[in-house]
Amino acid sequence: MFRALLPAAALWMQPAVAQQIDDLSAALLLPQTVEVMRAEGLAYTDELAEDLFAGAPSAVWREAVDAIFDEAILLDSLLDTLEAEMTDAQIAAATAFYASAPGAEIARLELSAREALLDETVEETTVRDVGDALRDGERQAVRLTDYVARFGMIEEEVASAMTLSLAFTNGLRDGGALEGVDEATLLRDLYDRQPEIRREVTERIYAYFWLAYRPLEDDRVAEYIDYLGGAEGQALRAAFFEAFDTVYIRASRQLGLVAASQMRGSDL
Repeated sequence: MFRALLPAAALWMQPAVAQQIDDLSAALLLPQTVEVMRAEGLAYTDELAEDLFAGAPSAVWREAVDAIFDEAILLDSLLDTLEAEMTDAQIAAATAFYASAPGAEIARLELSAREALLDETVEETTVRDVGDALRDGERQAVRLTDYVARFGMIEEEVASAMTLSLAFTNGLRDGGALEGVDEATLLRDLYDRQPEIRREVTERIYAYFWLAYRPLEDDRVAEYIDYLGGAEGQALRAAFFEAFDTVYIRASRQLGLVAASQMRGSDL
């Protein structure tokens, strides 16, 4: 009898779970975040197409890229992973924090920083400004360095960037664009580029957090660091990292496959 009741119970629970993850999504401003992710993806793939195809992106390329960076697909993937990686209690705790005044302010500042960095001029200026601040030992720059170091963000992001690069080249190879190139060669090339990847990642991280957290008072930043360093914050960071990696690995591999098709002159 109880076994027969389980499907009905599961159906009854689904709306509550869906509402819980939707509340977290709203508190974290994820719908707005995927809009920025799409804009970032479209800008990046325009540059990629020029490098790979020596010309303006084709209509076929644009159509494929548009599908890869579809906002609904990006958001669904993020939420599916967050739901899978976090317990109900962790989701509720994260929602409560980011729905509070301090958490909501941080979410808005982080989103605004990411939006601002869509402008290449803003990014270049910010990289220069934060570099000057670091060399001069400014208090906010030191605060930022401590924050980045505490959570090992540079190493995390370098590893992620290398994984995404490998996913793209594997897509190229699987799509037939790198015939005769073995995985060992791809890995060797990737590790040869690690210093460049590290430099770009470091500049990007510092520019992003410089824009996001500079308006905050020291005590507000300290409180946020304490939150992220606690059990609830660590659970959210781990789930977030997995969610975004899942999205970007999929996108990178798909881009590699599409690029291979274009390079071979075949239809998708």
